[in-house]
Amino acid sequence: KRSELIIFPCNIMRAFETEVVDIDPFCDHTDPQVVALADEFSSNVPSGLSWNDWEKAYAVEAFAFVRDEIKYKVLHNWTVPVSYTLNNRHGNCGTKACLLVALLRAVGIEAEFCVEKIDTTDVFFFVPRLITEKCNGKSIHFSAAVKLMGDDDVAQWYHVDATTDWELATGMSGVASDTFMVEFDGDSHAVAGGGHGGGSGFGPSVKRRGSIEDYMNKSSRVSPHLRQCFNLAADVCRKIGKHHRCRNKLAQAAEDHLIENHTEVFLSAVEFPVVRTPLATSTNNNRQLIANYISKEPTSVQADVKPSRPQLSAALAA
Repeated sequence: KRSELIIFPCNIMRAFETEVVDIDPFCDHTDPQVVALADEFSSNVPSGLSWNDWEKAYAVEAFAFVRDEIKYKVLHNWTVPVSYTLNNRHGNCGTKACLLVALLRAVGIEAEFCVEKIDTTDVFFFVPRLITEKCNGKSIHFSAAVKLMGDDDVAQWYHVDATTDWELATGMSGVASDTFMVEFDGDSHAVAGGGHGGGSGFGPSVKRRGSIEDYMNKSSRVSPHLRQCFNLAADVCRKIGKHHRCRNKLAQAAEDHLIENHTEVFLSAVEFPVVRTPLATSTNNNRQLIANYISKEPTSVQADVKPSRPQLSAALAA
């Protein structure tokens, strides 16, 4: 550790003990765009606050920005700097966590990453099961941890997850018993449904790390079309999720949308070849053909006759 004099925006100055944080290529808190945004957030914090209250107010604003201004999207390539996330206004859990941690570190607030495994099907319940079944049952999830001082001057680590943007969280909360609309007030954990770690915010499966560079350097094993289906299903959830009271019906609506409007993407995601042969069939038959083909059961369209791949592809491409 070393004593550093940090000159903050808005003429706020403070000498403090801090660990020197190495520059992380995926979480660069010295990036000019991050510094400029930190300056903007700092100017929005009311004047006259104690240092502890200033940190809380800044952290709350940074969290809200990453949560809502950076739309959640399953990415093809997450080996991107924070400037990419800011410029494109979308990111996955990892790139959004990198941006939040960078914004906090830019003004000297201690921040780390949280790494845990989540159930893919359970979390992405709005995605058709035919899509989630093509993925691993468990997914690595990233969020953040921030260290703030309480009123009693005792430091407290808070688990904060800004992954799910407000529109998506609203849609997911419309059909789920736990709310996905996460708020951070600077005095409590901010994770969906009370947090995977329970009341403490950090369960035994949640690991805190100073960097996730080793994870971010790994390439995804999920196909591009699968990722596209996840994102299209998320858009359906944003639009109509709050009107549904059943997870299965929401996933079914997403499946209908994919089959009707993004047939080739859906076929590729579930590993069917696309054959452009006109064959009139209804959406319900399309869905039944896919479901029965996957489960290797006879179709209801042609009783006791399992369609060949070309027949199935032709029907769905019609």
